[in-house]
Amino acid sequence: MSNVEELREQRPKAFIRLRGKTALERRTEWRWWKKLGYRVAEPDGITVLHEKEAIRRRVLEAFKNIDADVFLFGSQVSGTAGPYSDYDIGVLAKIKVEEGTIEIT
Repeated sequence: MSNVEELREQRPKAFIRLRGKTALERRTEWRWWKKLGYRVAEPDGITVLHEKEAIRRRVLEAFKNIDADVFLFGSQVSGTAGPYSDYDIGVLAKIKVEEGTIEIT
């Protein structure tokens, strides 16, 4: 089993911090981490969120004023996700939640 496969089996950290001194060094370092799901760079150019943490933060922000149950379902939850699988997010609320309340690209 390769190092990448071993790290995929572990629960991911919420974020990593790149150590490179220049943008090019950080970009080169980040390539390896992208394979593990660290895909969302923060504006500081050093902090990179794991995709699950980025989604969690956006969902919390989008629903901070809405009383709703938000849940994940599908292949990401069941452990059968492939390299191109998306995240399925469900919302259960007593009020109508407008389409586009959360947009994750």
